[in-house]
Amino acid sequence: MTAPTSAPPLLDVAGLRVTYGGVVAVSDVDLQVTEGTIYGLIGPNGAGKTSMVDALTGYTRPAAGRIVFDGRDIGALRPYRRARLGLARTFQSVELFDDLTVDENLLVASERVTVGSALRDLFLPHRPPDRTGVDWAISVCGLEDVVDRYPSQISLGKRKLVGIGRALAGLAGRARGGPGHRREQRARTPAAVAP
Repeated sequence: MTAPTSAPPLLDVAGLRVTYGGVVAVSDVDLQVTEGTIYGLIGPNGAGKTSMVDALTGYTRPAAGRIVFDGRDIGALRPYRRARLGLARTFQSVELFDDLTVDENLLVASERVTVGSALRDLFLPHRPPDRTGVDWAISVCGLEDVVDRYPSQISLGKRKLVGIGRALAGLAGRARGGPGHRREQRARTPAAVAP
């Protein structure tokens, strides 16, 4: 009988340091997150939680440290590149389109606009949207009961779930484990980081 081998961490952070001028916001953090696990980042105001999430997702450049996601050093990548690999974030304030339903908010997030898609929309304006990522995000976040409602009609907790759903809908098809991802690659669940 062969002993099970432990998989490498999905997210591997070593010596992460974030500074703003002379102020150290994040000091030498080491973190390993394996696939399928959930971690919480707690602390008082000013403890560096958002600065750490910003550094992990590329919104702030760390002063030191290494960030490896799915075996790839992502320290030099911009936020949109990290999101395409499967590492995305939500923001503390829930910014949803109040005049769109939950379903429509997720559809907006799932669209990946390119020059080709913009031209296609000019000439084929009634193209049905690809709902694969949206339906997946609705299922993962448990939003089935509010898809036809407007953000002002749902609780703050559900609004935050819609924010996470938007991150997931935007990842779907591009990230490991999302619907539409190429089968020959390892199936992994995308990482959505919410401060």
